[in-house]
Amino acid sequence: MVSEWVTKPLGDLIALQRGHDLPAQNRVNGSIPIMGSSGITGYHNEAKTSGPGVVIGRSGNSMGEVNFSAEDYWPLNTCLYITDFKDNDPLYIYYFLQTIDFDQFNSGSAQKSLNRNAVYPYEVYTTEDKAEQRRIGRALADLDDKIQLNRQTNQTLENMAQALFKSWFVDFDPVIDNVLAAGNTIPEPLQKRAEQRQALRASDEAPTPLPEAIRQLFPASFVFDAEMGWIPEGWEVQQIGKVIENVGGGTPRTKEDAFWVDGTHAFCTPKDMSLLTSKALLGTERHLTDAGVAKISSGQLPEGTVLMSSRAPIGYLAVN
Repeated sequence: MVSEWVTKPLGDLIALQRGHDLPAQNRVNGSIPIMGSSGITGYHNEAKTSGPGVVIGRSGNSMGEVNFSAEDYWPLNTCLYITDFKDNDPLYIYYFLQTIDFDQFNSGSAQKSLNRNAVYPYEVYTTEDKAEQRRIGRALADLDDKIQLNRQTNQTLENMAQALFKSWFVDFDPVIDNVLAAGNTIPEPLQKRAEQRQALRASDEAPTPLPEAIRQLFPASFVFDAEMGWIPEGWEVQQIGKVIENVGGGTPRTKEDAFWVDGTHAFCTPKDMSLLTSKALLGTERHLTDAGVAKISSGQLPEGTVLMSSRAPIGYLAVN
């Protein structure tokens, strides 16, 4: 019911305490999670507090990051941990705290710092209905589980795609198979790979043969290239710049509100790419206005563009 939702100080919901030191030399290999400012940082053989528990990053770039432990754990001194949920549901509190911008409580100068006493007076809008808290917490946890499962599925599919690409275009397995089937000569540097393919095809784990239409796309012989060595017949060596069109991005002035405020056009940065759990870029942290897009020489790139970060962190790849 709406009447169960009230405004009250955050300190009425939880009690916080600074975590405890545990130098690396004092850690003993075990199964107890060690919770730091950004989550699990290792394992120990002793717990400092009981789970389920919630920790909040206390300092540095991870200040305000909220993490959950379903089991007993050791909270490090880089975080604050909840010592008393005051009869509130731990899962609900975990998700509830993620809605709070803890940067507003930063008391540090050179480095961010979070003081629990600054957090307690903060007024929040929350439900006092414990059954409703449990329903909310469980529903959000179920969604998190589904998201994690989807990420694992995406990673599995990506690994399969990378393995297939390596098999076809690095190890030349379909070409080797065609050469063997045609009885043609295998170049000496590729004979070991050919023996492995023959053994695999004769084993109980033999891969499913390629569809005939795909198999015929690959030749049945190799030719020698002075620069690259043995390559499939009909293939050629080119500079990558002659195969793809490469354009650089740009960043409009970040202090110019007309380029950023209420922007709707996705603006990709190396940070966006470094946080991906797959190669698919589905969203970005910041967005440009029409005026901002006009300031970038490459213009707005179409869906399906391959992206590569050229500044730190360098080398991340994605498809938008």
